[in-house]
Amino acid sequence: RIVLNSTGICPNRSDTLKLTVKQPPIVSAGSNSISCSNNPTLQLSGNVYGATNQGIWEVVAPGNGSFSPNTTSFTPLYTLSNSDKLLSQLAFVLTSTNNAGCGIERDTVMVVINQPATVTASPINPILKCSNNATVFLNGAVTGTTTSTGIWSSSGTGVFIPNNLSLINNYIPSAQDFIAGSVWLKLSSTNNLQCFPVADSVQVIFSQPSIANAGVDLNSCQNNPVVLLNSVISGSTTNTGIWYGGTGTFSPSNSVLTPTYFASPAEVASGSIALTFSTTNNGLCFGTSDQVLVTFQSKPTASFQVNSVCLNENTVFKDLSINPSNFGVVNGWYWNFGDASPISGSINPVHNYVNTGAYTVQLIVRNTFDCYDTIQKQVEIYDLPIASFSVDRECTGPAQMIIFKDLSTIAAPDFIPSTGYYWDFGGFGISYVKDTSIVFPSEGIYNITHIVKSNHNCSAIMTQSITITPRPQARFIYTNNSVESLGAYVQFKDTSKYAVTWHWDFGNGDTSNLEDPTAFYSANGTYTVTLLITDAYGCPSTYTAPVTVLTIVSDITKLIPNMITPNFDGKNDLWRLDFIQVFYPNAEIEIFNRWGVQIFRSVGYSNAWDGSYKGDPLPVGAYFYTIKLNDTSNSPVYKGTITLLK
Repeated sequence: RIVLNSTGICPNRSDTLKLTVKQPPIVSAGSNSISCSNNPTLQLSGNVYGATNQGIWEVVAPGNGSFSPNTTSFTPLYTLSNSDKLLSQLAFVLTSTNNAGCGIERDTVMVVINQPATVTASPINPILKCSNNATVFLNGAVTGTTTSTGIWSSSGTGVFIPNNLSLINNYIPSAQDFIAGSVWLKLSSTNNLQCFPVADSVQVIFSQPSIANAGVDLNSCQNNPVVLLNSVISGSTTNTGIWYGGTGTFSPSNSVLTPTYFASPAEVASGSIALTFSTTNNGLCFGTSDQVLVTFQSKPTASFQVNSVCLNENTVFKDLSINPSNFGVVNGWYWNFGDASPISGSINPVHNYVNTGAYTVQLIVRNTFDCYDTIQKQVEIYDLPIASFSVDRECTGPAQMIIFKDLSTIAAPDFIPSTGYYWDFGGFGISYVKDTSIVFPSEGIYNITHIVKSNHNCSAIMTQSITITPRPQARFIYTNNSVESLGAYVQFKDTSKYAVTWHWDFGNGDTSNLEDPTAFYSANGTYTVTLLITDAYGCPSTYTAPVTVLTIVSDITKLIPNMITPNFDGKNDLWRLDFIQVFYPNAEIEIFNRWGVQIFRSVGYSNAWDGSYKGDPLPVGAYFYTIKLNDTSNSPVYKGTITLLK
């Protein structure tokens, strides 16, 4: 209250004024704070009290974010704009409103805007690793105004060494990581203050290493220590590797997958050798290796039994080979018989040689481990004798005495001993001597068997049927059907008994060895004809008889007919000139009618004239002929007439 009192002489007077004084607005924008650009929502907390409890927020330029729900809320949320995030701080002013006569009050709060951390999980992304060289070295980085720490995490199940809080780290993948083929490793910032954590990830991709496979354990042979190696590389694209171990040599080199290894004597003596194969050019992966054990096995002992045989007999080979080791058996046989025949793979083959002689037979045997041994032996194929004999007879003495002479042969040095002969005379006797004779009881056919055996007991047999006959008896008959001609042909027929050869003497200087010959006689007379025969054994017989010839004429004109009667009665139907074909085959014959027209012509006389002209019968009458013999004796031309009658 304000009281006014009067002074002076007057009575005191007073008056009272009631003055009400209001509290001015009190504005509080809150405390200064820190925010982060990756956490763009700010919580403002202000208050206005006193003369008013209302106010309004504003951000000092250049801020241009937004308030939520509005600027008149004492605790709005402010969302930083993109340009706000680039600022280092912002000023927010809270101003009182509706001040009830009081003056405006303001308060300012400062918000520092920090930048979030920068996180780099790896300068290389992706990281390529191999499953057998899989430790991943991590060199992460966390930088910024708020933090420099971080934490690692994995999408797989591996572990971080020394721990997942160290930025520089090693990640050890698990088996599941390898199966998955890749894993993501994430580095997240920690101790971020008002910033949200920042993370960066790197992918680790796992490849599979190449797998070396030296193959199964092998066996080689002590007498042929050659090993065919066969390695295989799988699991990657690499196909190179290297063999090592041992003191032998690799051919063509130890860098091929399938070399041939030639073991050293020391390795063979030791009994086995382990060879290692390792992959090369492995890239990110460690190489892989594998071993093969080579055991040097004992060779088998080749042996066989064989007997020499005669030609055309089967040669039987019996294998006697053994395998001295308790491991493995003999399971391969290769027979070379020493001729041009194919190799045989039988255990006990049977072979037939087609030629005689000595053959070197080679047997190669192999056992389970492909170790081999060989042996050679000679086998003799003995020659066969050739059975042969001759049959003769005494042409005097007993009629059926037959002499047998052995003619068998065999190539030297083989021979037929004196005990190697046998004769069977068809059931009428036997003999064991080389040459023999026998009197057969009667004539007939006998089967003679002759067997000869060589000094190697190789035999040959000959069987021959012989006919036993009485001694031969020569006889003959003859036929002379010749008509009058310039010569005569006489036919002889042998009527001898048991003849096998013939010799004729016709008494005219001619001879023949035919059985039934024909003889030509050029002059009439009586001729002494002799026949000499022999039988199958060479025994002779002779027969002689006279032969009379009376049909030979010397005048040709007497042989030319002067009449023809072509009436088909079989008599004189043809104008026959038989002597022409025999003695003058080049003779020229012509026939003319009375007017000089040629009605027949022939060179030689193979077709006799039948009284026709061009197939038509000619009339009865006289016709004229000329005959030119055309021989070398300049014979005359014969002319005459032919009377044609019906």
